[in-house]
Amino acid sequence: MQIRKYFSSILSIPLQEINNIIDKKSNRYHKYSVLKKNNVGKRTIYHPSREIKSLQYILVSNIFSKLKTSQYAMAYIKGKKNPLRENAQKHSNFRYNLRIDFENFFASIIFDDLKYYLKKHEEILKDDIEINKKFYKDIEKLCFPKISSNKLPVGAPSSPMISNIVMYELDIKISNLGKKMSNDRRFCYTRYADDIVFSTNQKGLCADFYKKFKILIKDNDTPNLKINESKTRFLSKAGQRYITGVKITPQGNISIGRERKRKIKKMIFKHKKDGLNPKKLKKLRGLLAFLVSVEPDYYDRLVINKGKIVNDILKGKHE
Repeated sequence: MQIRKYFSSILSIPLQEINNIIDKKSNRYHKYSVLKKNNVGKRTIYHPSREIKSLQYILVSNIFSKLKTSQYAMAYIKGKKNPLRENAQKHSNFRYNLRIDFENFFASIIFDDLKYYLKKHEEILKDDIEINKKFYKDIEKLCFPKISSNKLPVGAPSSPMISNIVMYELDIKISNLGKKMSNDRRFCYTRYADDIVFSTNQKGLCADFYKKFKILIKDNDTPNLKINESKTRFLSKAGQRYITGVKITPQGNISIGRERKRKIKKMIFKHKKDGLNPKKLKKLRGLLAFLVSVEPDYYDRLVINKGKIVNDILKGKHE
């Protein structure tokens, strides 16, 4: 079955309407900017129209889900309830950590990167869909729109899974590099979207690994990535360690950090006394959600100490 007929049969809408969405509306995205972490620079978000989004969800659930993602990918994986916590925990008992970030990760991924994997697995995809030039052209139109300069758009529901798919072979290469350099001793490699973490108990290995890692990335063809060297961090138990925003204590425990806890308590007190404006209340809700995912026991103690208002804020009852 051709991809457009496939969409039509699943959504129970006429084929002509599917044609209209793909040929005339595939560039309908709401484009806006948000501040990056620490308010340094802006990130452009591309939010697709309802029609485009519905087709992307079908691609994610019925087609892209047939392609492999590596065991080292921690973000955007179905079934992972607390990926930030799990990612940090994997590295918590190692003495040395290396944190690496890719520059403009999503924008570095182009359709040819995805096409490479789709072609490798055509036999699997052929069970439901007719694979031809039209198939690839429609995938490109839907997932790599002109409005984002034909790059993978941040904000589209299909983009997270696509990023994990195109990183599959590179994830394996990076893990194999760690295995080779650690002489089969214990090490850990994970990737949370564009955030790479390598951990070991061997002193000096993180620096050696980084040198080889840079060569590996430079020589890699798909996807063509660039390291953001200004964000590279060498961490150890001797200093403060944050991995994907989660603090690891010298004892190997996971925490959101004292500063965030103080901020949460202060904001709850202010909300009880004077009430927070909607923007700050939304921020507090986000901090509480982060606390639940990282330190659920501490959240329970906070509810006992501060009362029902904490749960009400988390559930959005005060907004």
